[in-house]
Amino acid sequence: MLRGIVAACLLVSSVSATALCQEAGLQREGLAAYFAKELHGRRTYSGERCDMWDLTCAHPSLPMDTVVRVTNPVTSQYCDVRVVDRGPFGGARIIDVSYAAAKELGMLADGVCPVVLTPLIDLSPDTLTTYWELFDFAMPSSAQPTAP
Repeated sequence: MLRGIVAACLLVSSVSATALCQEAGLQREGLAAYFAKELHGRRTYSGERCDMWDLTCAHPSLPMDTVVRVTNPVTSQYCDVRVVDRGPFGGARIIDVSYAAAKELGMLADGVCPVVLTPLIDLSPDTLTTYWELFDFAMPSSAQPTAP
């Protein structure tokens, strides 16, 4: 129940959260691919079954259940996906999305497309520090948490 409430709050506030994540330097650019029938029904790292019709993704380091806005910068299409699995590992891809997400991003024909990832997260200083580490970024000095 709590997870659903948190997800709903994130989606309602996603516009402001996206702007804040952009300002905080929490975006990542790279390539995305999608998974479909080959993984449909299999268990994911999170323990739930992969459903190609859900808006989900695999990311190598973000915590499970993190909601990530994936934007195709070529078409400006975007969707919000939830991390349920690990991967991709190595190569140029930074995220694998479900078939449903790939359809919303307009990438079904090519199978791969450039993307911008923006985690829709709690923006407290402790959480920001954790996400900079998970995204493997150096935290900008302007965004360093300060003592009260």
